[in-house]
Amino acid sequence: MEKISFSTLSLSGFNMEIIVECTAYNFYLFAIALAVFANWSAIHKLINLLIFLVVIFLTNNLRFFAMGYVGRYYPEIFETAHDYVWNILFGFMIFGVWAWRDKKDNPDFKPKDQEL
Repeated sequence: MEKISFSTLSLSGFNMEIIVECTAYNFYLFAIALAVFANWSAIHKLINLLIFLVVIFLTNNLRFFAMGYVGRYYPEIFETAHDYVWNILFGFMIFGVWAWRDKKDNPDFKPKDQEL
């Protein structure tokens, strides 16, 4: 990956213009809201927010690499992969992290008793 200009990256000769939406800011805001309004203690809110932020950051960086390769080798599906696949995957990922952390840290979560 090579930085061409302030907002342009190049991967294997495929140039990508990085705009505000590429920063996943909407998912950061969503994660902040989930952490702030979750039924967790203050320390768990902070820990879980940090988990959200790290997961979003790492996944978004993976997206830059993946989209560079998609654009280079399969340019005909670049827009679809960028606009739909990644946004849907991000949404499911955020929900999955929230469900995992809520099950662990929500004092009101009570698993069903398993009948033997």
